Amino acid sequence: MYGLQVIRSIIKNWWLVLLFPAILGTTVFYLTRHENKIYDCKMTIYTGISAAKVGVGEGTKLDFYTANNAMDNLISIFKGRNTIQSATIQLLAMHLSLLKHDPAIINWKNYEELKQTVPDSLRKLIVMPGDALATTERIKKHLSEFPDGQLAKLFFDHPHYGIDPILEKIKANRRASSDMIDISFESDDAAICMYTLKLLAEAYFLRYREMKRAQNASAVEYFEAQLRVAGQKLKDSEEILKEFISSNRILNYYEQGKSLFIYEKEEEQEEQTARQLAVGADNALKKIEVKLSGGKDRTQIIDSLAILRNTITETRSRLNAMLINKLAYTDEIAETRKKIQDLYTAISEQVAQLYQQDYSIDGIPANQLINEWLILFTEREKQLSYQELVTASKNMVSDRIEAFAPLGAELKRMERSVSVNESQYLSILNGLNLANLQRQSVEQASVQELIDEPFIPGSARKGKRIVLVIASVFVGLLSVVGAIIAKVILDGTLKNASVASEKTGMKVISCYPWHKGKKPDAKLNETIQIANNQLINELIVKSNDFNKPLKNVKICVYETFMSDNSAKTVGILKDKLIKHGYVAEGYWAGESTVDGVKSMPIELQVLSSIEWTDLPLESSGEDGRTFVIAGFPALNKSPFPARLMNSADIVIVVANASRQWKDIDRELLSMVETTHGNKPLMVLNEVDPNHIKDFFGSIPFRSFVGRNRKMYQ
Repeated sequence: MYGLQVIRSIIKNWWLVLLFPAILGTTVFYLTRHENKIYDCKMTIYTGISAAKVGVGEGTKLDFYTANNAMDNLISIFKGRNTIQSATIQLLAMHLSLLKHDPAIINWKNYEELKQTVPDSLRKLIVMPGDALATTERIKKHLSEFPDGQLAKLFFDHPHYGIDPILEKIKANRRASSDMIDISFESDDAAICMYTLKLLAEAYFLRYREMKRAQNASAVEYFEAQLRVAGQKLKDSEEILKEFISSNRILNYYEQGKSLFIYEKEEEQEEQTARQLAVGADNALKKIEVKLSGGKDRTQIIDSLAILRNTITETRSRLNAMLINKLAYTDEIAETRKKIQDLYTAISEQVAQLYQQDYSIDGIPANQLINEWLILFTEREKQLSYQELVTASKNMVSDRIEAFAPLGAELKRMERSVSVNESQYLSILNGLNLANLQRQSVEQASVQELIDEPFIPGSARKGKRIVLVIASVFVGLLSVVGAIIAKVILDGTLKNASVASEKTGMKVISCYPWHKGKKPDAKLNETIQIANNQLINELIVKSNDFNKPLKNVKICVYETFMSDNSAKTVGILKDKLIKHGYVAEGYWAGESTVDGVKSMPIELQVLSSIEWTDLPLESSGEDGRTFVIAGFPALNKSPFPARLMNSADIVIVVANASRQWKDIDRELLSMVETTHGNKPLMVLNEVDPNHIKDFFGSIPFRSFVGRNRKMYQ
């Protein structure tokens, strides 16, 4: 539905569709007459990302994401503010230090503009004529002293030296998946375009080398510092272990511990053997003493010897017990040994007495028994003495084992500490070696290089003037068409018969066209006659009331606003009914006659109380049928003719197609329906002829021009 309306509206406003884009294109063409020339310059940098090395002879393979990340880092360094500022400072120093204008460095327009931008007072402070390097140092010094000065502002917004303007013009892209970066720059000066790229490349390479050198230097310094700390820890732990081994006389802890254990076992075995021999000798002595107890004196001596022997045995037992814990019985041990010595002396005296007796018992010489007793006694004492020495030696070994046993855990802990410190030291030493190798690799092998150097472009870029003009015409055309489409879609007027019926719910019985000019032409008049005939035919059919014709047909015609021209409709109805042979009279609720329609014989204030009998006919028709038409001006400002509406046969509402159906229209329609009992019929006037065609079908007139606000006869 909207498509046909849009096309009609575009054709109708053809002059606007053509004029507005033409005006817009002409304006853009005029405004771009002084368009600056733009020069492009390019260069290519080989980054060597795929050939990067961690150390000498140690290559690494980079995956896709790592390589992309590395490329992004390099591009970020190139487009960094520090890199751009370093290049622009050198560019400004180059331009300011010129002794005279050089077109190979800067064109005349930009040279004169720079002279006006940097005053002479500032030039005297920062410019060293003919020496760009010295000028660069002076600019840096001045910027550090006056960070908000006039010179610093130059690096913010100047098109040739400003950081942000230059950053907007730099384009850096990786060439496919290679190690190449294509960098382009644009400027209104060919020489500045080339030198800007060249200085940017130099600043980038310097910045990249400094960053790599700083990274490796930091790594080397870190590993050297950590190596010193780890070396000192290793040395301290080794000294502690050495002192511990020396103070405890440890040659081989595990072998020494094993030897002490074996020696202790051997001493226990020898102690057991000595005890067994002493017990055997003691038993033999008892037998000999029994044999020597024959005489009274000998018996006494023998008894005395037995007592002395038992006393020595008990005393030695106590001595052995004391030797186990000799520290607690030091004095008692000495006294006990002296007592044992005294007992030995007493035994010697008793034995001497036995030797003086020269007799035998049971045929055995006494001296033989005594000799045998002395031998056994000596053997027994020898074993007891040896047992005493073995016990003392075993106690000494036990003390040594008790003192030596805890040293193993401490020695193990110290050895472990030395091992950990040694591993840490070796690991840091390995990291230091790798860092040194990496530093040598970075310093000696320059991976990145400039493949395609920038050059002064020979010609400017093709201007965008024609493109802008074409784009402006296209935008203008879209704007006009878009406005027409929006107007059609958002149009809330009654517009045509179908829209009016949809919005109001009433039947449209006729549509009258509008035209531009005072008088309609022949074709438009023919279209108006078609609308008149349609209106009269609808009324005649309505008045017949399905074969029950009305003799007196009462018709009410009303409007909401004065612009609806309902008086014209009353006049048309009257004239056309008369021409069709009917008796008709038209009345208008106004103060004077309008277009041949009589004024009602009543004041407008009492319009609500008027009856149809107050509107007489001058004559009657031949068939007895008459038509009385009463028209009412804008009911939003007049009293509502309730009596006439109540008894009317037909009610017609006249509306202008160019206006919207508002709340007042709906309210009046509700009042008419309530009073009359049926929906009124609608007549649209000032309808676009293109829309009339939709209502009548083929019509003899089609107009695409503007409208006036007059009803046609």
